[in-house]
Amino acid sequence: MKIDIHTLAIVLSLTSLLQVIALFAQYQVNKTQRGLGWWALGSATLALGFVFNYLRDNPTLASFAIVANNTLFIFGLLLIYVGVLRFLGQHERCGRLIASCTVFTLVIIYFTYINNDLVVRQAIFAVAIATISFLIAWGLFIHRTRSVNALAYFLAVVFLASGSFFILRALASLAGVVGDLFTPSLIQIATYLDVLIVSTLWTFGFIIMVNQRLNEETREAKENLELIFNTSPDATLISRLHDGVLVNINEGFTALTNFTRAEVIGKSSLEVNIWKNPEDRQKVVTALKEKGSCENLEAVFKRKDGSQLIGMLSAKLITLQGESHIISVTRDITDRKQAEEALRKSETGYREISIKLQDAYLRMSQKKDKIEARKYIESIIFLTADDGRICGFTKEAVGITKKSHSALQGCNIQDILIFQGGQTFMDLIHKARPRMSHLTTIRFKNQLEDGPVYEAKLTRIFVESKRLFYIVLY
Repeated sequence: MKIDIHTLAIVLSLTSLLQVIALFAQYQVNKTQRGLGWWALGSATLALGFVFNYLRDNPTLASFAIVANNTLFIFGLLLIYVGVLRFLGQHERCGRLIASCTVFTLVIIYFTYINNDLVVRQAIFAVAIATISFLIAWGLFIHRTRSVNALAYFLAVVFLASGSFFILRALASLAGVVGDLFTPSLIQIATYLDVLIVSTLWTFGFIIMVNQRLNEETREAKENLELIFNTSPDATLISRLHDGVLVNINEGFTALTNFTRAEVIGKSSLEVNIWKNPEDRQKVVTALKEKGSCENLEAVFKRKDGSQLIGMLSAKLITLQGESHIISVTRDITDRKQAEEALRKSETGYREISIKLQDAYLRMSQKKDKIEARKYIESIIFLTADDGRICGFTKEAVGITKKSHSALQGCNIQDILIFQGGQTFMDLIHKARPRMSHLTTIRFKNQLEDGPVYEAKLTRIFVESKRLFYIVLY
């Protein structure tokens, strides 16, 4: 069967146009994929080269068409080479490629306008295509990644075979076997078929590689998300908004409530009975419907064995498969709340002791000296431990030190008072000898930071067998 060389050229041109459309469509969908834009641009450059291919039959434009056709083909392949490297995480300097393309163009111009030698020009063109094909094959083979390993290896073989064919074509050109591009010879038909097959294979191969990478990235992202989801110590669960049915839980939820995945998936949170007060869930739902999120809601939850825990819950609305769901994260704050309650009771106890002692001093002073009593009315009182750590204080202490209630908690008295004479708090308490009564006082001078000079009393007391020191400033 006789094959028309012009028909092959038309088929190749139309195929090239379809490849350009396919690659640009892929680029529009996956712009984040490095290298894909270079492939699309390279394919468009090759398609433009086929346009100039048809102008070679025009005597007026033949020389220009030859130079443009050859240059666009080489430049298009170089762009594809850059795209391959960048897709595989490598980088090729564009300046070096532009310089190579410029040198090639000057050589083609020389053998077209100055020394019109078809044989040498065809040989140079074939060697250039073979060289770039080998470079692409080498890049695919060396830098292939796990996600595209098999396909990259296959395309490397395709480019290697194509490069080998063009080396044979270069030798055939030097031997005088190859005629004009539209000469219906076996070597020209083989050239068109090679370009058609290779361009089709690499176009769809590149598209498949992109999809394989996207699938791999999606799989890795899912695995990472599941890893983060399950390794979080907080209880995380996903439930449907309208009925509260649980669709996913993490290991933190199981550790916190002792419910297994099989026991809760497909059931609502009310059926599982994890809320002590169902009204709390309704508060979450109401907040989500109004604002789309709910933050730091304290609620009481129930474990599988019926024991209770205090959790701090934050939730947000998400959409899964077109339906509204709630993703919530609950942190166990039971220990913290218990510690806060214990601290509050302790502070309340110390404060009550401070107030009682202040009243006692007022009564004692009133008996001894009414003037002394008036001084104590405006007194500021601290209660400290052996090491000077403040255990309690009155509201006047907050005002005169200009520190907040939270700032005073846990401070050391030496952070508040500046003792005169180079004395430290430890020097003063050592003067409270064991034989002294717990009402024995020691007078000393001190100065509050950035404040006036006060006279103070240091009194040793015992609370639940613990030695404390009571400081009165006036």
